Amino acid sequence: MAELGDVLTLDELTCPRKGEESTMSYVVGVGYDKANHRYYVLSSDIPGLNVEEETFEAFVDVVLDIAPELIGGELIGSKIVFEREVELAAE
Repeated sequence: MAELGDVLTLDELTCPRKGEESTMSYVVGVGYDKANHRYYVLSSDIPGLNVEEETFEAFVDVVLDIAPELIGGELIGSKIVFEREVELAAE
């Protein structure tokens, strides 16, 4: 199960062009809307990425499903890093 901060590698099954190697790394900033209980894309190195889901696991699944199309190929060996900003409470 994926968790925030995990680095997920896109394998050949998710890549539209098998056999092409890439060492690209894409960062997806993840926000959480407490009022609506939804994870969403806060920022992204993947052009056009716009995802909202109720669970982090569903969010990751959708990103991994649509990322190959948005990135345009060159995915074998690429990585997606999911980051979430956390606001620290004052003591």
